Amino acid sequence: MWHDRRPMRLRFALLRIWRLLEPSERRRIAYVAPLLVVSALVEVVGVAAVIPFLTVLSDPASFGELPLVGGLVARAGIDDPMILLRWAGAALALTLLAANGLLLLTTWWMLRFTWGLNHTISARLVRHYLAQPYPFMLTRNTSEMANRIVVEVRQLVENGVKAGLEVATRSAVILALAGFLVVLDPRTAAVAFVALGGAYGAIFALTRGYLRRIGREVVVASAARLKAVSEALGGFKDVRVAGREASVYRRYAAPSVRYAQIQAAGQAVLALPRYALQVIAVGGLVLIASLGVDSAEELGGIVPLLGAYAFAGLRMMPAMDALFGAFSRMRFGLGSLEVIEADLSRCHDLEPMPEVDVEPLPFEREVRLVGVTFAYEGSSAAAVQDVDLRLPIRSSVAVVGSTGSGKTTLVDLLLGLLAPSTGEVRVDDRLVTAETRRAYRRLFGYVPQSIFLLDDSVARNVAFGLEDADIDLAAVRRACREAQIAEFIESELPDGYETEVGERGVRLSGGQRQRIGIARALYHQPQILVFDEATSALDVHTEQQVYQALESIAEHRTVLTIAHRLETVAKADHVVVLERGQVVDRGPSEAVLTRYRFGVPA
Repeated sequence: MWHDRRPMRLRFALLRIWRLLEPSERRRIAYVAPLLVVSALVEVVGVAAVIPFLTVLSDPASFGELPLVGGLVARAGIDDPMILLRWAGAALALTLLAANGLLLLTTWWMLRFTWGLNHTISARLVRHYLAQPYPFMLTRNTSEMANRIVVEVRQLVENGVKAGLEVATRSAVILALAGFLVVLDPRTAAVAFVALGGAYGAIFALTRGYLRRIGREVVVASAARLKAVSEALGGFKDVRVAGREASVYRRYAAPSVRYAQIQAAGQAVLALPRYALQVIAVGGLVLIASLGVDSAEELGGIVPLLGAYAFAGLRMMPAMDALFGAFSRMRFGLGSLEVIEADLSRCHDLEPMPEVDVEPLPFEREVRLVGVTFAYEGSSAAAVQDVDLRLPIRSSVAVVGSTGSGKTTLVDLLLGLLAPSTGEVRVDDRLVTAETRRAYRRLFGYVPQSIFLLDDSVARNVAFGLEDADIDLAAVRRACREAQIAEFIESELPDGYETEVGERGVRLSGGQRQRIGIARALYHQPQILVFDEATSALDVHTEQQVYQALESIAEHRTVLTIAHRLETVAKADHVVVLERGQVVDRGPSEAVLTRYRFGVPA
């Protein structure tokens, strides 16, 4: 999965995250910069406000010597220590209130922005997947893509974007407070910053490689968990019949245990400096006090300084702890960044996704495949080779072949899901190109072998993919009548077209599910209906009923039927026999059936 094992510097990671953002999102981040500056300045004022308060407590007489504050008090004529104490306490409380209010405002903005970003990036990823060429989906695992949309995007936002914003926020506070302490006492500030900064740096240097490694592992474990759950629940019936519950459970349990271990390890690393640095901070205050005074008389003079350092530490320690956590989470989140960045890197190659459906291409005579050859990427042999196929308007054509003969590939080429490696697809005399392929696909309704049904109402399954406001119930009823399932829905289902069909249509029989699929294909009134081995899983009686419905549909439409048995397409106007990707026989159904029935070679 991972092609580049070299360490990625965090500044490059931040640059890569920045490039993932839309211009409007970058501007919103830039707009918060003044708020960070004001927050940092208020933090400095809050720490500075401690000094007058402690000066009044320890030595009221020296209050007038304080810069700025002393002059204001002298001009006001206040000499009562208790009044000074109250004013100093009130000023300190108001300053802290303002600092915490700004911190809360910054946090609220950050949460609002990052959760909004969680939506926009996941939506871009969904759009990216939906707009990919069809071959892309043939090589990808859907549970892996779902994991990236639901889990990895959140990991990227939490451990990448939000962590980066926390770095900016906390760094502004730390730098402002550090600058104030340097001005207050340069030598003591230098010793404190070397001790604290060195400790944080050492812990981060020791853990960053480990965090990057487990960050990659958690991506793999998370995807494996979701895949195991999807397979277990999707194949629940098969699992129970085969008695494989324990085996399927173990397939989930192994990556789940590893996922839990990695998350616990990551959280432990984040908590590591909190406990180690409390000792350093307290020890530093004791050291400052012991070295700063030579006698008890000097203690009153150093109390304001100690208080300022203690209060600055009280404000800085959470900021430094959060800064370390943000850097660590960014290392941990590099795995998510890599996989999402790789998937989004091709966004500029996407097909347009118009909000309004395009009109179908004009179709008056025939659809033709002319000398079409197609080979899948990485395959040395062509799946179909030099195929000519005609679909005359209002005709019934059948393509027959054994498993592996190329029928599925031929259908995908005909539907415009695959583009021929060589050859042409034409509607009447018009060549189908990349620009017209979407309009070309609007000619078709498609009934697959396995019908995917939502755990939703009959109406929403028939009008699949449409929002509720866009569903035309009259069109739903019309399509169901054509599929010969309207009577069953209206007379036997408790809520008619609003009846829930259950997950994957579990409350319907195989034939009923197939007819819902036919109704879905007919909902948009396509001119060509493709029936792709849609009865292969049905019993003979149900298959006959479905084909009776198909015969009625074929009276007004062009129908292409894909099958692996000649007997099922006896009433087709024209039959094409496919073997190993090539057409080996074609002609009227009666003639083709006769030749194969009596062993006449193609």
